[in-house]
Amino acid sequence: MCGVSCLLGVIAASPGRSIPLNFRSAALFMVLANLPDIDFLAGYLWASNPHAFHQRATHTLAFAVLAGLLAGIVWRRPFGLWPTSAVFIATILSHDVVDMFTGPAPGFNLSPGLALLWPLYTEAISAPLTIFPGILHSTLEDLISRHNVMAIMHEGVVFMPIIALLYVWRAKGLRNRRVYPPRR
Repeated sequence: MCGVSCLLGVIAASPGRSIPLNFRSAALFMVLANLPDIDFLAGYLWASNPHAFHQRATHTLAFAVLAGLLAGIVWRRPFGLWPTSAVFIATILSHDVVDMFTGPAPGFNLSPGLALLWPLYTEAISAPLTIFPGILHSTLEDLISRHNVMAIMHEGVVFMPIIALLYVWRAKGLRNRRVYPPRR
């Protein structure tokens, strides 16, 4: 949902020349927003443990910049390399922002945090507030648990109003962009 929010934000903020709102662009932004979790695949392939590398190098500003620049090189239209890369970097970082506000229980609980500034600063940076309950993913039973269904519904409650507001902003921008014939 965060990736779709990023896509709608880009579309709403740049109605003149924008990314189309279609399945391909939504899929691209969803993949980018979830790209830091590629560490699960790396852990599974190289260590036979999906959690071996989780929330380390791929959950950093350095990874977001590198991956965003590479994605910007591949998909630089319609904005050009630097603006597209900036949008992609922000979309990848959106995952880290959500993870910063994820913890065992929503409320004024310190989140576990991320080493977002690695390799320059290796300490975890924590948020003073937990908004999202963490997803359980140690076993298949955890993955399909009631807890995870509730956590996904919680994310929906948080993100659906944001998506709705961005969609309305986009629609208003499209309405204001209409070209009317000159009066005679």
